[in-house]
Amino acid sequence: MQYLMGQVLEELVLCMLKKFCCSELNHIKMSLSVEGKVESIWIELSYTKYIVAGIYRHPNHNIADFSVQLENVLEKLSKSKIHGCVIAGDLNSLLTLQNMGFTRRLLIMSITF
Repeated sequence: MQYLMGQVLEELVLCMLKKFCCSELNHIKMSLSVEGKVESIWIELSYTKYIVAGIYRHPNHNIADFSVQLENVLEKLSKSKIHGCVIAGDLNSLLTLQNMGFTRRLLIMSITF
């Protein structure tokens, strides 16, 4: 199922790139780790200077590592001349007491950058 989703996402992105004035930001990637996987794509909409990102965090990927990676990317983007960033995806974060630290950190990142 995951492969199919990746294939559908890739086709959607190619269609978007053809139809709109946008480009994939290949220099912005979240790295893969040994424990699990993070898949991401970052696209700049040229006419608005907005970034749109799609992120999938595998449930086995370390939440702390993911948080650090996401924060590093957002910090990089905040230093560029963009107007904003929209992030969508499946972060596999359950809103439970065990994950409250991660959820709190995501909320802080979303208002900081």
